[in-house]
Amino acid sequence: FIRDTKSSSGTFLNHARLSPPGVESKPTLLKDGDVIQLGVDYQGGTQEIYRCVKMRLELNRSWQQQANAFSTNTLKTIRSLTTADAASCTDCCICLFRIASFQSLFVAPCSHVYHYKCIRPMLMSHHPGFLCPLCRTFADLEATV
Repeated sequence: FIRDTKSSSGTFLNHARLSPPGVESKPTLLKDGDVIQLGVDYQGGTQEIYRCVKMRLELNRSWQQQANAFSTNTLKTIRSLTTADAASCTDCCICLFRIASFQSLFVAPCSHVYHYKCIRPMLMSHHPGFLCPLCRTFADLEATV
């Protein structure tokens, strides 16, 4: 649950303010994927700059840690790269070329596969965080295994 405790700049849930300024809101249930914003972005005249904080919630994502159809299929795709079976290969969603044997690959924590040279600029610009371009799953690449 989330509640605004009489803040003047506001608490927003999925872009909707929970209560007017200075009024305490009722507790609101949070769900996976909700966007929380604390405060508002404002840039006024001389030195008046306020910044907000935005967060996207990830709740009950334990299913990602277990073997599922998605991760099992990705493992099959990677194993098929060691064979000459071109029909079972996939494409890199960034460059749209085939992922094939003897290429440098990056396997995201969500099991999507990319050419390393294609995904490298994204990895370097947001390190250690990684947001998958396909499924929008966020992962900390430096988290303990």
